[in-house]
Amino acid sequence: MSNKEPVSKIGLTLVTTRTLFTTLIRLCTSPFHRNGAPTYFRDVTYAAFRTQLGLSTLAQEKLLSVATSDAFEAWTKQGKLVSDTISLPSGVKAHWIGNSSAKTTLVYLHGGGYVMASTAGHFQYLNDLVQTLNKNGADVAVCLLAYTCAPEGQYPTQLSEAAELINYLLTEKNRDPSEMMIAGDSAGGNLCAGLLCHLLHPHPSARVPKLDLGGRKFKAALLISPWVSFDTRHDSYTRNAQKDIFDSRSLSRWAPAFLGPAGHVRATEPGQIVGDSYSEPLRAPQGWWSGLPNILEEIMIWGGEAELFIDGIRQFGENVSDDWVAGGGDRRKVTTIETPNAAHEEMILDVLLGYKQKGKAAHDFEGWVKARL
Repeated sequence: MSNKEPVSKIGLTLVTTRTLFTTLIRLCTSPFHRNGAPTYFRDVTYAAFRTQLGLSTLAQEKLLSVATSDAFEAWTKQGKLVSDTISLPSGVKAHWIGNSSAKTTLVYLHGGGYVMASTAGHFQYLNDLVQTLNKNGADVAVCLLAYTCAPEGQYPTQLSEAAELINYLLTEKNRDPSEMMIAGDSAGGNLCAGLLCHLLHPHPSARVPKLDLGGRKFKAALLISPWVSFDTRHDSYTRNAQKDIFDSRSLSRWAPAFLGPAGHVRATEPGQIVGDSYSEPLRAPQGWWSGLPNILEEIMIWGGEAELFIDGIRQFGENVSDDWVAGGGDRRKVTTIETPNAAHEEMILDVLLGYKQKGKAAHDFEGWVKARL
């Protein structure tokens, strides 16, 4: 045991104690918060999440984290499911949820601020999504990339691994882009946008494999609560401060951990971190996305009205839509869905919280995907 480990555990105990204290206070004061989450349970739970995530350090988050591949193996064993895994030449893995021979492949990039691994909640949500879509007559499977989390892996490591997976599916598995969808939530939505950037404007780093669709197009790109801006000064950070599951403290810790020294990190003002067009999609210049109609049939961007990211998501959706039209595409092929009163990636959050009935966020998202399969 290292000297740092006991310190992390002691600190984690203090964080947990403060989280419990905050939760007890919120249990008593929630009915008086006019700007909180829409239900008592959500309001108290989100307050606990904000406190835990806001006070934790990277070391403490790592102490609690289980690597995506290990978590996936445990989840498949618990559910008595077949574990179907791809091992790429770089050593990174990807995991199938559903039948890997399915007609349509949903390449999925998970969220977690690039710091936290994917969890059983993510797997269960994706498994439920596959079953729902297939019951509706589709033939879909998810291929989940277990990318290297930060700070062990820093930008553009995750982009390199995502490109490697796409190349593998295209060349080794002979998948047709027209039967592939690229999707991601939160940081995974950021990575999805970065992957599209790379297809349009090959990344300058030799570490990122080149991608060539051979003139073909992906069926769709699906971005759920994408982390498109590292700027915490958007009005939604104030407006939705008591409605979402994290706050600027977490994001100000995760962004530099992800970007690292090669990520063009620079402070424009105290506390503000800036990436480039690949790592922070909202900063892409006008016209950057005009080639999207050449590589995508459609794109859907989902955001929750009550999440911190929503102002950035709205602006990103407008930028993509305008560039899509400028590139000769039909504006109707760009869809931005905003679910009222919904928090960050609420359809996934509902699974984590144990809700049995699907909420409006899940129905809004699934409804769009069903109509395309």
